[in-house]
Amino acid sequence: MCIAVGNTLEAVTGVFLLRNFIGDGEIFRRVNNIIKFAVITLCMCLVSSGVGALSLFLFRIVSGEMLGQVWFTWWLGDVSGILVLTPLLMGWTFRGPWNLSWRRWIELIGLMIAIPFMSRVIFGDWRLYTILGSQRYLLIPILLWIALRFDQRVVVTAVGLLSLSVVWNTVQTPLMGRTLNESLLLLQLFVCVMAITLLLLSAALAERKRIEELILQKNRELERSNIELERFAYIASHDLKEPLQTALVYTQFLQERYRAKLDERGQECIHFIIDSVRRMNRLIEDLLSYSKVRKEDTKFASVNIASVCDQAIANLKVAIDQNGALVSSDPLPVVFGHEAQLLQVFQNLIANAVKFHREEIPRVHIGCQHQGHFFTFAIRDNGIGIKPEHTQFIFEIFKRLHSQAQYPGTGIGLALCKKIIEQHGGKIWVVSEYGRGSTFYFSLPAGPAARLVHSDSRVTLKMKRPFWRRHASSSY
Repeated sequence: MCIAVGNTLEAVTGVFLLRNFIGDGEIFRRVNNIIKFAVITLCMCLVSSGVGALSLFLFRIVSGEMLGQVWFTWWLGDVSGILVLTPLLMGWTFRGPWNLSWRRWIELIGLMIAIPFMSRVIFGDWRLYTILGSQRYLLIPILLWIALRFDQRVVVTAVGLLSLSVVWNTVQTPLMGRTLNESLLLLQLFVCVMAITLLLLSAALAERKRIEELILQKNRELERSNIELERFAYIASHDLKEPLQTALVYTQFLQERYRAKLDERGQECIHFIIDSVRRMNRLIEDLLSYSKVRKEDTKFASVNIASVCDQAIANLKVAIDQNGALVSSDPLPVVFGHEAQLLQVFQNLIANAVKFHREEIPRVHIGCQHQGHFFTFAIRDNGIGIKPEHTQFIFEIFKRLHSQAQYPGTGIGLALCKKIIEQHGGKIWVVSEYGRGSTFYFSLPAGPAARLVHSDSRVTLKMKRPFWRRHASSSY
């Protein structure tokens, strides 16, 4: 009766602790829950073993000298039984589909045969035992193989099969200790450690797999959302340009037709309207350019950066001449990328370097270094510079540090550069000293042939590097 009461109290204690500290029903699918389950098992088994051993002592079935050994044997037997049988029962209660190929079935059957075979070799009375000695760790590779390759149902089945086979062989040949009881105690410790280890490993792999699937699902949802947003921006921008163009045409018509009838205030209002419409039109065009930059629609090829810089400088000739700017460059390489998008990057960065200048003559220098499989470019200027607290967010869309009256713009140029560089597999950053100038750095993957061509069309230097030095970490 006392033993029955102790066993009942143990079950009630276990249920209470499980519901209060785990309670989500997924005991063996999370690492934290398995650790809690192991601790709860160690605690709840104290009830039954304590009540049972104390009852045997009080009724004079065991002596006081044997009380500690009886209690420990009882407690360890309950712990090992729960750690082995509970996962096995719960693992096969919540069954799922078997998605195993015939090769995996052969692999599984072979591993399940190997467990009792190695148990017989290590724990049995075969002659190999005398050669191997008590090398119980020889079973660990097989069990780890099962935990890494199969789900938790197979893992708990392997632990149950291991327990059954080693107990049988130990009972037949108690070689782990001096007596059968000592051998079984050592065996139960081994089984408990292996059961917890394999459950933790299996749960960790299952959690990782769930996280990877969740990340993959979220990435797909994010990609769909980005595509929908880009399409919306593209369509909305097209729809916005038409009424803006109409407003611009009619405002210019009013300015020409009624110029004589409008006073200075009226002329100023019309000028503000035309200027606002044009700025809005530039903003829409920049938004269109930003929405068109999509990696899946981009076909990369070898791009001659020297030619790209020549084209960018030619496109900015008016601004360069008006400001008297001097643009120079180091020998520039061939990279792997999209030529039109890289032209936008160089054109935006050079244009900013010319626009944000001080009273002295703007000087812009384009440098390049070869670092591993990437080229790192540097566009350096002697302009107004950027305050340290502003360098963190200048690459965000619509972020501007100056008013339209000081420096006109839409605030999309650097965001567009960042998006293009990141889709090329590189990164972009800025190092600046306020009042002294800025240097914009960005990296691009090296092309199949590293050819250096000076950006000045009058001086062309072609240096084709041999294959074995193509990715050397030298600088130009």
